[in-house]
Amino acid sequence: TLPSEMFTSSLGLANIDIGGNAFEGTVPKGFGNLTNMKLLYIQNNKFVGTLPPELFVSASLSMLNFSHNDLNGTLPDELYGATSLRTLDLSSNEFSGAISTKIG
Repeated sequence: TLPSEMFTSSLGLANIDIGGNAFEGTVPKGFGNLTNMKLLYIQNNKFVGTLPPELFVSASLSMLNFSHNDLNGTLPDELYGATSLRTLDLSSNEFSGAISTKIG
């Protein structure tokens, strides 16, 4: 798991790449505290559960890669409001449900 301090003492982080590790557990909601975040790469880990809506708060968020984890559930509505998002990779997970026509 990731230390909770990461989400309170590093608020200026803009690019985060923790891909290719063996991180487990759920995707921390604390990523939503990082309002300057532009890139978030957490691919090739062992994250489980759903995507927290808090992830999509940053107005500058442009690239997300959550591929090759064990994420599931439906995509949060907040994803469709992330207007600066340009690249989204959710491949090789277990998401369900329909993709909203609001995307794009």
